[in-house]
Amino acid sequence: MEQNMELWWVFYPLKGIDVTGPVNDLLNDPLFGDATIISKNHIKDIVLSLKLNEQKTPEHDHEKSLIFLMEHAGIDGEFHSFMAVCRSSPPRRLIKGKGDFVSSMGLDKKARLRASQLVSALALSILAKSKTWQTCGMVEQLREGTRPLAMMCLKDGSFSLQGGSFGNARTIRSRDSIIYLSRKTLSLLSDSYTGTLMTSLVDQNRQLGKSLHRAITESAICLSNALHSVDPANQNLGAVTAIEILIANQGDSFESIKGRILSLIGETNFNYYKGNDVLRARHLYVHKALEPSGSAIANTSLALALVCLCEYSHLAQRFKAKSEVISYLDFLIAARSTRGIWNDEEKTAFALLHRDPAREYKFPYFDREE
Repeated sequence: MEQNMELWWVFYPLKGIDVTGPVNDLLNDPLFGDATIISKNHIKDIVLSLKLNEQKTPEHDHEKSLIFLMEHAGIDGEFHSFMAVCRSSPPRRLIKGKGDFVSSMGLDKKARLRASQLVSALALSILAKSKTWQTCGMVEQLREGTRPLAMMCLKDGSFSLQGGSFGNARTIRSRDSIIYLSRKTLSLLSDSYTGTLMTSLVDQNRQLGKSLHRAITESAICLSNALHSVDPANQNLGAVTAIEILIANQGDSFESIKGRILSLIGETNFNYYKGNDVLRARHLYVHKALEPSGSAIANTSLALALVCLCEYSHLAQRFKAKSEVISYLDFLIAARSTRGIWNDEEKTAFALLHRDPAREYKFPYFDREE
């Protein structure tokens, strides 16, 4: 006999994005089907709809307390809105001496992946269109980007205090750096580059195979996390890892991965986004602990990974599994190495097999002269 399930909304605080409109859509056609973005301005109405003061002890204003906790003290860090995700859970069990109990860990695990998936889609789509590195993120992703320190010279009594920002993090530090989103403007976040990626991550009625959808999801979350890293080395490492999630198997060689990137995005994109420099920086950091000297390599690493993710999302529509995509990319590598001996008829046949050559990507935020 199937157990009755309860529906719960799990709220994750966001920074850098908010929704417009006087009414929340929590119970009426949520923005993403099973999830939506809730403004802090909507929290009061949502809490009041629970009618907590009618259910709980009358000595305390439970509704007021919950509103305050959700808007202020209960969530660590400044934020603008919530990603609310709906998930089901078995009915609450009454534990003696502890009142109602619900497996919050189980609920959180199921909801967090979906929240991360959606926030990554939004963050990368916003970044792809931005000229100023504007993005968004879950509060738990964000880094302060500061290194406070004190220095003293005991001999002559000199001292210095520092508390400024550093690094290359995309963490949203300004209260005014907000994207305001409505149902009408959501579609404007996606363009010809990120449209398929956005659909792959947002759409629950997906046609993608399981391994392809998992690879795109994990890569997008990894790249989104890399945006908020506070130093170029970890941004480079996170970006290359996001690429490897898409096109690498355990134990694949450096040359195999490089060849697949070239097959996926084409030589023009690879050179424009300095693929050799990106891969070399990652190699030096992982194997020799040598960090990049500046932020330029971090910028190109993030851009290269975003190109790979967008192009992979587009290519994945034609395959059933991640292994098939890798086999196809390896086929293109083998074809490139032997093209010099082909006749015209063989070159024509290959052109028919080479599905949709990669588009050229030019993101507004990327300045190759940096």
